[in-house]
Amino acid sequence: MCNKARNKAIKRLIGLQLKREKVVLWILVSAVVYALISNFLILVSPLHTSSNIWNFLASCDETMRNCCYGVVAGISFYLINDFYKNIYKKVDLYNEMYPSLFELWWNIRLLILSINDNIIDRSLSNEALKTSIITYLSHESGEENPSRRFRKISAQKYQLLCDLWHESMKNKMKFLETYGHIITREEYSKINDRELDISVDRLNQYALDDKTLSRETRITITERDIQRAIYLIVRYKTDLALMVNKYSNYYYGDQNGIKQEAF
Repeated sequence: MCNKARNKAIKRLIGLQLKREKVVLWILVSAVVYALISNFLILVSPLHTSSNIWNFLASCDETMRNCCYGVVAGISFYLINDFYKNIYKKVDLYNEMYPSLFELWWNIRLLILSINDNIIDRSLSNEALKTSIITYLSHESGEENPSRRFRKISAQKYQLLCDLWHESMKNKMKFLETYGHIITREEYSKINDRELDISVDRLNQYALDDKTLSRETRITITERDIQRAIYLIVRYKTDLALMVNKYSNYYYGDQNGIKQEAF
């Protein structure tokens, strides 16, 4: 059953890879067609024309035909090597990685649900989602000075935000330690952005020690700090969603329900 699912995943990946290589395939087909036509015409009597012109055309045709052979060989090697390197060689690695990646995304999804009144709207842009979260968490405080504006947030909501965001960063580091070497450099750079970890420290500066605070207790935080933290959370969610959608194509495991489209 596992081999059947694995083969199905490989076929799906080959199909996706071929769609991305349309230009290369068009060149390959053109080269093959020209070589076939050229070899066919060699067997046919030449057109009634002078020997000099025919010899010139035959030389050009032979050169083009040899170039086509080279193109066919080069593209065939490229496709076989590329498919092996990016599909056969990595499908098992990415299959093993995918549940952990999915869990990272799922946890950040739960974080956003927790700080946005359990609402998820896929039609919202990242900016609109950030605004929605901040609106749910807080309201503007009347306490201002010439350089800074503040927000007041329920201490309980704020503690939940801090705890879940801190836990997400811990899980991220575990994931990178285990699978960081098999994802792309761009993906690694995005989810290992040092600013994500700094935002956890920035939020903790405003947290209160007493976790039994009443609902009436409020945290006062600068507008800039809360805006930046929520922006980073939403961006991190997007980066993970893109990775989940990409690597779900490699997954052939038996954990049902984890291949759903990420938001």
